[in-house]
Amino acid sequence: METVLIQINNNKAYKLLEDLEDLQIIKVLEKSIISPRKLSDKYAGKLPSEVADELQEYVTKSRDEWNSRNISDFKDIEGIKVINPHRLYS
Repeated sequence: METVLIQINNNKAYKLLEDLEDLQIIKVLEKSIISPRKLSDKYAGKLPSEVADELQEYVTKSRDEWNSRNISDFKDIEGIKVINPHRLYS
């Protein structure tokens, strides 16, 4: 028998390997467990600091606009009924 080291590039391959093992065509000797990296670690330092600062300013501004919006601004749109979500839970 020959031992071959393979790299899995798609999670669907695991099912294929299990099926081949069930048919006794191959035997999986070892499964490496690789914990997924956090996205913050994966992409740390990838953006130039100027771009990152601009993006952070945009996100902050967008959140501020969202939090300060007035839902009554939408009551005048024809065909839309606006309900007060706070009344649902009181």
